[in-house]
Amino acid sequence: MNVDTDRDIVRRAYEAFNAKDAETLNKLMSPEIVQTMPGDSPLAGTYRGPDEVLAMYKRLAELSAGTIRNELREVLTDRSGRVLAIHVVTAERNGRSRESRQAVLVTVLDGRITEIDLFVSDLAANDAFWR
Repeated sequence: MNVDTDRDIVRRAYEAFNAKDAETLNKLMSPEIVQTMPGDSPLAGTYRGPDEVLAMYKRLAELSAGTIRNELREVLTDRSGRVLAIHVVTAERNGRSRESRQAVLVTVLDGRITEIDLFVSDLAANDAFWR
């Protein structure tokens, strides 16, 4: 896959996430996708397959009353199918607001996302927000 296409796939995934477009997200994901969410919040863990990943995204939307949004800041690549996307996530929950710098390391193979690993600037605060 060429570098620009890999980055475009990640950009499209961000757009679909923010639009709550599960159909597009599903098309961008490999059937073997694995997403890892760090920490010890109720959302932490490893999600396997599009159904589990999309269910977790739905849970994020539910917990934030639909306010969660990822503002993509930068998309970097190592030219081997790995893309690092840096974003700021904002959400509201139970009368509280959260803004957090985060990044995901995304692996793209044959035009589909196969792996997503999340990195959070303040994991303890992130965990506390989602509890």
